[in-house]
Amino acid sequence: MAFFPCSGPEQSDLLRGYLISDCLRQMGWASIVVPMQLTLQQRKRIMQAFQPDIVVLRTCRHALNRVEHFPGCKVVLDLDDADFFHPPMRDAITQTARDADGVICGSRFVRDWAAQHNPDTTVIWTGTPISDGPWPDHGDRERIVTWAQSDPLIYNHEFDFIEEVVLALAARGTQFRFRFYGWNFPEDHPKLARLREAGVELELIPSLAYEKFLGSLRDVAVGLSPVHPDSDFSKGKSFGKILAYIDAKVPVICSDAVDHALFFTSESGIVSNDPEVWVDRIAALLDDPACRQTMADNAHDDFRERLSVETAARLSAAYLERVAHV
Repeated sequence: MAFFPCSGPEQSDLLRGYLISDCLRQMGWASIVVPMQLTLQQRKRIMQAFQPDIVVLRTCRHALNRVEHFPGCKVVLDLDDADFFHPPMRDAITQTARDADGVICGSRFVRDWAAQHNPDTTVIWTGTPISDGPWPDHGDRERIVTWAQSDPLIYNHEFDFIEEVVLALAARGTQFRFRFYGWNFPEDHPKLARLREAGVELELIPSLAYEKFLGSLRDVAVGLSPVHPDSDFSKGKSFGKILAYIDAKVPVICSDAVDHALFFTSESGIVSNDPEVWVDRIAALLDDPACRQTMADNAHDDFRERLSVETAARLSAAYLERVAHV
């Protein structure tokens, strides 16, 4: 098995590439990750020496992640974003999906697109390692609400939705602090003006290393994950930062999009596209640490079974072994 990521060991390439490869080795596979910075000639030398049964291309964002560079080898494309809606990427992803022997997708939305071009597609949710406890009790946590979105200003529709919800909370007189992650912008950015005018206490956290980011979530009371229903690119995402929320035992309020409703129950999270529901439930959770604790614990139990990196690796191994021997 040889994985070809499009980045270093961070973000989705870490979770769907490097860590899956590690788990496969523990399961008895000979599995390597080929660093993205290697040239085509260097990649060919590795392929000649390693002679993998199957190659996994982690998306097509890297110009060398193309089936044509792996003649005579089984190739699987792994997609966890809707890059096929990005004009500069559309043709390359479509052709790669057609040429590949199979496609692993991070959600049903991505699977539905891929199935138009390749009959052998499957959905494997992104898994993550589960951090060690103990976790701070919700009775000891501050009234912090967060949107843990890297580079939040890119997501205009989602930002507007979050702003609407936070302003409604402030208008109710709800006491809380709102935390932005991935804030690599000036503190006086005009997008924050309405929130500050409403008296919302803001905490602006710049980009963090993943382990530090996970640790920082352990003092959070409520985590938000909006997906704009009219944004095809957003609908192509998988669980994203929701994984980090659950790992830190942060109760989740998310949009009814992607595959969220397939994972959360009414006892483990709130799934809704109605901003009034978001406002009501955030306010109620902030006032009820015991309810927050129960919801977070329930989600964490399901998380161990369904969204761990070990679960993703087990499902990947079964699919890849079948493709390798077709």
